[in-house]
Amino acid sequence: MNKKTLAMPLAAALMTVAPFAAAAQDMQNKFGFETGVSTLGFYIGPHYKANDNLVARLPIYFGKIDLDEQFDNNDFNGSFDTASAGLMADYHPFRGGFSSGFRLSGGVVVGGYNLSADVTDPEVDGTVYTGTTEMEFKQSDSLAPVLAIGYAKTFNNGFGILAEIGAKFGTYTVTASSDFLTGTPLQADFEEGIRNFNQDLQDLPAIPFLTLGVSYRF
Repeated sequence: MNKKTLAMPLAAALMTVAPFAAAAQDMQNKFGFETGVSTLGFYIGPHYKANDNLVARLPIYFGKIDLDEQFDNNDFNGSFDTASAGLMADYHPFRGGFSSGFRLSGGVVVGGYNLSADVTDPEVDGTVYTGTTEMEFKQSDSLAPVLAIGYAKTFNNGFGILAEIGAKFGTYTVTASSDFLTGTPLQADFEEGIRNFNQDLQDLPAIPFLTLGVSYRF
């Protein structure tokens, strides 16, 4: 086989491989992830860099704390759950240098804080009642919009740092029931107290959050 005959299949192979190689080169430094801690829970956020100004991110928050606390001679048992996930768009208005890490973010998050607890044989004003009181604090709507401002800087080695402060918009509701109050004069006062508390929660349209972490871009 002469050189000319050998060159033809090699050229055809290079023409076939070249688009894939170019695509792979173009995808470099596009994908990455962030991880750290947040007041919304432990945090991990896969992200995709569309261009120098726009990054799409999938924030995932998780964490659970078992509660066993005593307050006013009553033992509270329950759990505090922070599981949520969302879709965010990060806009970097500046290019080059330190200021390129500054970002404005907006998106939506599904899930959030959920606190549940119960008290067995509660003591109220020195009187012990036989029965159980159950309480739950949770987000009224599962989907909540989020706005944030932060800083996320990736260095030449692919590693980076991030800090973010924002607000998760949505209302919260408390539900409670006490089997030992059913049919007693205290039931009406108990239910009125829960209604008043929920009305006060309506004046809290957003929950602030803070996130600190590190990142890596492939």
